[in-house]
Amino acid sequence: MRNKKSGFARTKTYPHKRHPANYRKKDNDLIEYVTFTHSDEVLIGNQKIKTKSLSKNIDKRKQGEGVSKVLPIVFEGKRSSLGKEEKLYLSKEDFLIVEEIFKSSPHKKVPITKNSKQKK
Repeated sequence: MRNKKSGFARTKTYPHKRHPANYRKKDNDLIEYVTFTHSDEVLIGNQKIKTKSLSKNIDKRKQGEGVSKVLPIVFEGKRSSLGKEEKLYLSKEDFLIVEEIFKSSPHKKVPITKNSKQKK
């Protein structure tokens, strides 16, 4: 199986459970990613963060159900912090918004997650 350099996947638990994320490979298993939501504000820890609206929904099947919003924080962690690949997309206008977030937004380390369940 080929290792992808970028794509979409769902978050496992951090920063919020089962939200779509757009990731980019940095080095070996290290990635950086931004997450998407439909909320105007997101609570991470004890801090409320305003989201940025995109022009379209990132899921083609839900185009008429409103627009997606992106959290303006870049998370850094391992590829194992995300789930399996998703078939989502960004329009050209939205791609530029996400590009700007990757370049200029604050980066936050993701707590290490394990890919397998531990046995006792």
